[in-house]
Amino acid sequence: MEAQPVMDLAAAMERFDGDQDLFLTLAEMFLERSPAALAAIQTALADKNLPMLAKEAHKLKGSAMEFCARPTVAAAAQLEESARQSALNEMAAIGERVHAEVQRLTAALQVIIEKGFPACHVPPQPKRCWSWNPVPERWPWSWNRRRLEASRS
Repeated sequence: MEAQPVMDLAAAMERFDGDQDLFLTLAEMFLERSPAALAAIQTALADKNLPMLAKEAHKLKGSAMEFCARPTVAAAAQLEESARQSALNEMAAIGERVHAEVQRLTAALQVIIEKGFPACHVPPQPKRCWSWNPVPERWPWSWNRRRLEASRS
């Protein structure tokens, strides 16, 4: 089975209305805060503190959702749901999956921060509503004027 892409960068940029600075700011915040979030999840898992585990998984899910990081969101959602249903036998494996997906996401965000956005995800320039050709002989009315002058001679 092929691994799912860590995030949908095009969809994430749509969420940010193409604002790369905002994306980078939130990416840096995610990189700063994700280690603490993972530590809180590990502590809640070790202590079997299910309300805290559900809360931390929910926060992580929301943060990852900003980047359209479907695998991270899915893993965090699964961990949150397991905590709410008190499914203790699944939580350790899901916790490891959450950790792995967050590591993948942080690595991808780090690359974007350090190297910039891939060329295929640079937001397009706004489209013009009309085009104007400054060459007079190509103006439509010039063609009609020449035709009119030719018919007079």
